Amino acid sequence: MNTPSNIIEVTRVAYCQRMDVGPRIFKNIDHWLAFERHVYSTLDNLSKDYDGGYWEFFILSNGGFYMAPDATKPLHIGPLENYFEGDVSPEASGIIACLYALSHLSFQYQAAGEFGELYHLLYDLVYDHPEGQLIMGAIN
Repeated sequence: MNTPSNIIEVTRVAYCQRMDVGPRIFKNIDHWLAFERHVYSTLDNLSKDYDGGYWEFFILSNGGFYMAPDATKPLHIGPLENYFEGDVSPEASGIIACLYALSHLSFQYQAAGEFGELYHLLYDLVYDHPEGQLIMGAIN
């Protein structure tokens, strides 16, 4: 768990800076494109409430990253293979989808350790997130 001295700060990426995020976070632009596509399709599979749309990008002070749908109401996730089912905020649904995508891609691109590293940086945020228990329930 994070202590007050190492709380992870979350910064929303301004619209005019979105094009710079992928190359800054991912060493290989093809990995960024694979990740982005995978996140969208993952949330589509996890939630019947998700129907596409604009996504916000967020940079973490520990070097991590996530994206979340710009929605106004909670999304229902599940039922999942681990028996999780619940309603989560759009932000939490994005974190869940990103963690799923990063995990899957870390196995698909084993030589590219960046997916595993980014997974752990994002996972660290979950401990102090207001919906951390729900996120953990969805991904474990």
